[in-house]
Parts: sequence; C-alpha cells; structure tokens
Amino acid sequence: MFSILHAPTDAEPYDEWALFAELAEEMGIPSASVPTGRRVWHTLASGQRISCLQWGTGEPEFVFMHGGGQNAHTWDAVVLLLGRPALAIDLPGHGFSDRRSDRDYGPWSNAEAAAEVIVALAPNALLVAGMSLGGATNIRLTAQHPELVRRAVIVDVTPQVNDPS
Repeated sequence: MFSILHAPTDAEPYDEWALFAELAEEMGIPSASVPTGRRVWHTLASGQRISCLQWGTGEPEFVFMHGGGQNAHTWDAVVLLLGRPALAIDLPGHGFSDRRSDRDYGPWSNAEAAAEVIVALAPNALLVAGMSLGGATNIRLTAQHPELVRRAVIVDVTPQVNDPS
C-alpha cells in the first residue's frame, strides 16, 4: 500500500478561471456562451483525493484526461468549443490531485483512479478522451471498465515508451 502525499498549494492565490474567460474571448466565444466552471473533488477508496474541473450545469457528457506533466486545464479550449457539460480529471500526482508515495502514476493505477471518479461524477458520459499519458490511461480504463467508456478518443499515445524490454 502507498501513503498519500497532499498536493502542494500555491503560495499566491490566483483565479484559475480568469484564463478560461480570456481564452474564450480570444476564440471569439461570446461570454454568454462560456460554461461555468468549478473545481470538484472525489476521494478514492484508498483515501487519495482526486481533483477535477467540471464545466456546465448538467451531468458531464464528456470526460477528459491530460498528458504527463499537465493538468485538467489542458482541455479548456476543447471544452469551450464543445459548449457541453464536461469533466476533466487531474490525474493522480498532477494538478491539485494528491501524490502517491510510491510515485506510481502509470496507466494501470491511473485507470483505477479514473474509474472511481467516473462512477462518482460522470457515470453516463458519452465519451472519454485522453491524450498521451491520459490516452494510455484511457486504453487501460476501456479494457478494464468497458461499461464506463461508451466511446473512447485516444490522442498521441506511445504505449510502453518507458518499458526497457
């Protein structure tokens, strides 16, 4: 079993949504069409807290998983273009999600965390998309929990890139 290391908090407060509004303006999306966003949390059975961004007022139709070294805001432009309720997960050890003492942030452990999050926050999502590490996580998630992934989008994945064999 691993121990949980809480995500660091920023020393300087900032409005993470200010950039979202600025991006919408740059994309020519009227402010009335910009979905509301909020940070939501889910605590896994292990006790690890996973942070997510949720946009819109309805149940999320889309779930997004970012690449390694990124965070849920990676998907801001896509969410703006879709204009539909969505959920983007800060994968374990990324963004505001808790870290793991064993530093296992691979697709297998990420997929189990994502499955718990999707069951709790977006059980009827029409699509799960992931890029890079999120895409590899999505492959594993789809294989292990096909009932949660009605449609999968896999972007820019190099499976087993870190496998020395």
